[in-house]
Order: sequence, then C-alpha cells, then structure tokens
Amino acid sequence: MKRIFLTAFFVFGSLQASAVEFFKDGKPAPFEKGALVERWSTAGGYSIYTGGDLWRIVDVTTQVAGAINNADEINRGTVVLVNVDSNFQDQAVQVLTTNLSSASMDQFVTGSPCSGTHIVAVNKARGRDDNCMTINVRSVQSRPRDLLVFDVRIVNFKSAGRAYVVTFHILANALNFGDTTPADWTPAGLEASAERKALIARMRTWAESLQDAANKASDFSKPQDVFDNIPSYKTLAGNP
Repeated sequence: MKRIFLTAFFVFGSLQASAVEFFKDGKPAPFEKGALVERWSTAGGYSIYTGGDLWRIVDVTTQVAGAINNADEINRGTVVLVNVDSNFQDQAVQVLTTNLSSASMDQFVTGSPCSGTHIVAVNKARGRDDNCMTINVRSVQSRPRDLLVFDVRIVNFKSAGRAYVVTFHILANALNFGDTTPADWTPAGLEASAERKALIARMRTWAESLQDAANKASDFSKPQDVFDNIPSYKTLAGNP
C-alpha cells in the first residue's frame, strides 16, 4: 500500500479540496490525482464516508457486471481514496464500488459475502438483499518490514442491480498496533491480549455503524447524510 500510493502525494499534496460527482454519463468524470475530497462528494449519486478526515483521490474507474441468462448488465464505478499522515505516509485506503446504472426490480446479485472465516462477520441480509460486514487482517510486504493491515469490508446488494461495496484497508500503525502480526489476531491471540480484543470490539462497533449507513445509502433516494455521525477510523486507536 505504501509503495503504491506514496509518490503521487509528494507531487499533488497541495491540491485543493474537490467536491464532485465522480462519474458522468457512466464514465469517470475528470479528476486530479491527489486532490482532497469533500464530504459531500458522491459516486453514482451515493454518499461517501469521510469521517472528518482528509481523503485524497487515487483512481476512478468503471466496470460492467456480467449478466447471467436474461439479466441486464450493470455499469459500476469504483473510487479509490487514500488518507495520509503529515509525512504523506498511507494510513488508510478506501475502495468504494457503486452501481451507475440500474436493472429491473427483480434483478439481484447472488452471492455469500459473509461466508468463510473472518475475525468478525456480521450478516444482516434480508430476503434477497445482501448486507454483510467482515473484518480481517493480513500482512503486506514492505521495507524495512512488512505492514499489518486491517480489511474492513461492507457488501450491500439490493434489487434493481443496486450495489454499495466499500472496503477500508487500515494500517495497524495508524491504530498503534503496528508491531503486531496476523498471529496476534487469531482467536487465541485475541484472548491473550485485552488491548487487542478491545480494539476489535471498537472496530466492530464502528464498522457496524458503517454497515447500517451503507444500507441506508443504497436506498433509491440516495440520502446524503447517512455517514455524518460516524467518526474517523482514527478514533479506534488504542494503547497496546
């Protein structure tokens, strides 16, 4: 993560905030890499979480969700944002995918986003709507040492091809747990540390708030205030 995004922000670090709709007519709207994102920016008309932090634009792309049998193709857009510290070192990356087009009301995405093994999995699916939040941890190769990253993923699929899928890649360094390894976050590792266990509890509460907000964000009315009361991921930081 650090090596992927760092260079751009030494070049674009002074760019001003930009409140925009990231897509126009199903295509990426013009954007400046490294520009700051205002909280009222949107992706396909859907609101974007900022948590009061300064997020910068990394990339904006589009995709087509494949159709099966007689299902309609759905255009989707993906926005990649990064939050950096005062030295322009990555702290968190946000990857948001939303639908840019719609389909018939009875068209749903089929899947099991909560399946598998996770540190945390919260499944709030209703009927044919998917609504899943998961928390996982992994190690990313870097120098002089590998980086520990928390992956908080929210998957929300609804009728008419609606999609609101957001993943937060949060560096453990940003939460004061940079010296830990994936083994420290296994069930046994969590039981061995009250501090780590408390962090996961805080992260779950924060992520469930995001999950509920994303579920509201994906409504046909596309409300713009659903993330307003959700704090920064930095409030999760602890003292290991």
